[in-house]
Amino acid sequence: MLALTGLSSTSTVPRSSGSGVTDLLHSLSDRVFGSKPAPAPPPDPAPHYTSDPTLDHNQLTCDPQLSEQRLVGPCQTWDGARILNAQSQLETGEPATANNQESRCGPSAVLGTAIMQGPEATAGLADRLAGQVDDRHTKSAISDIGSRLRDGSATHEDLSHLQQAMYDQYHIPGADPGLTADDMTAMEQDLCPHVDVAPQQDETTPQG
Repeated sequence: MLALTGLSSTSTVPRSSGSGVTDLLHSLSDRVFGSKPAPAPPPDPAPHYTSDPTLDHNQLTCDPQLSEQRLVGPCQTWDGARILNAQSQLETGEPATANNQESRCGPSAVLGTAIMQGPEATAGLADRLAGQVDDRHTKSAISDIGSRLRDGSATHEDLSHLQQAMYDQYHIPGADPGLTADDMTAMEQDLCPHVDVAPQQDETTPQG
């Protein structure tokens, strides 16, 4: 017999071979030292998606005064990532259904590429958009945004107005909300002349 000490009382284990003895030793060790937690399962490599309509991308949780904030504050330089992190395709203080805001994903993405390139690229997009617009009032308003982008006084509200003007220019009146593949291709060719634009295969939807 093999005597084991260290338990509340001496235990004996038959001296024999086989997995039964090993299992019993493990069991006794667990009683003395405490059992080890089971290893965590490996993480699931697949991404998980949700259609929960209450998430941040479908409602504003940012500063309610965001619209009035300048894109470049005092002692700041242009930071495209910071600007886009704060910017939404939904307007502060307005219901999400107003002005086709939930359908502005395409314009928001195209504008975002310019924002990441800097204020001059963003102002250049505004200039080219103004050149496509026929309405004099809208053309003047867009040109003013371009000027503010260049002098550093542009706000998040200005970007929101650019998104809407882009949507209005390339969405066919009377068509379903969202932009078709042809709409998106035309917008990119007009507003991003230095980018080699391949024909779009996908369409945006009423939810962007």
